[in-house]
Amino acid sequence: MDVLSGLVVCIDLGLACVDIDLRAAGAPGPTWAFLVCQGCLAFYMIELFWHAFVGGWRVLRSFNWWIDASIVIASITEVVFLFLGSSAEEVRVVKLLRIARITRLIRFVRKSPSLRELRKLMMMFASVIRTLGWSFLFCFIATTLWSMVAVELVNPIVQQLADEGEFSDCKECREAFSSILQSNLTFLQTMLAGDSWGSIAMPVIRRQPYTAIIFVGALVSVVYGILNLVVAVIVDAAMEQREKDITTLAADLDYELEEDLKLLGHFFTGTVDANGDGELSLQELLRGAEQVPEFQNRLRVMDIDAVDLEQLFRMLDEAWTSWNWNKGFS
Repeated sequence: MDVLSGLVVCIDLGLACVDIDLRAAGAPGPTWAFLVCQGCLAFYMIELFWHAFVGGWRVLRSFNWWIDASIVIASITEVVFLFLGSSAEEVRVVKLLRIARITRLIRFVRKSPSLRELRKLMMMFASVIRTLGWSFLFCFIATTLWSMVAVELVNPIVQQLADEGEFSDCKECREAFSSILQSNLTFLQTMLAGDSWGSIAMPVIRRQPYTAIIFVGALVSVVYGILNLVVAVIVDAAMEQREKDITTLAADLDYELEEDLKLLGHFFTGTVDANGDGELSLQELLRGAEQVPEFQNRLRVMDIDAVDLEQLFRMLDEAWTSWNWNKGFS
């Protein structure tokens, strides 16, 4: 069911992208796309009522169920407005709510074991959103401090150069440092986006070399200082959140255990278990540790020698004769 739901959401989002592009170009959307979207809406409604039927009143305490209900209500509202003769422009805000359907795709990714890496990326990104917000505020404060200096010292030089025709091919250069907010925008454009740093800074520095302290100081402190610090804090916050995420850690341990069992089963089949009877004797186990390179490397990584292997075998097989590894892995 989760796979089907994820597939329907992908189709719906793809059609939403097509619809947005066509409306931006002033072209009507194809009829088949509208019908497919209504089919997706019908699927959402069936799934919503099914969860309500199975979960009963408990679904009212589910945040995900209320998100799904809001998406369905917004989609139904859009269809009603269109049938009443409203134009696409009048329901533009309602159409934007279709973007919220991507939350259903996020839940599919979280439940799918084959998308483990993508799930990690999404979980880590969600855990550092607050850190990103504070980082943006910190960068804004730093650029504001430099903007205060730039408006006081750099703006008069820029105005003088503009009067002399230095910025004749740049309409925005005269206003680059005319106010704090405009100066913030200029620093954002030149330092963070890396756009046209020299078109403003170089003429000013040539006229008054001391202004290099302002431009270079802002560049070094924000780009090489604060932004690198932000990256370090984001990584630290993601790692801290991951250590606290018990559910994900447990799922990762289960996944690693399953992969290890598959790998050991591959070692034992036809190699360590030479006769293929599904049982291992101590002699077969020791011989495999000496002759099978993959099994030998695995034991070396786990720091298990022949003595440890023999003790482990005694623990697994009380009779000290043979160990049924098929049963042990089941």
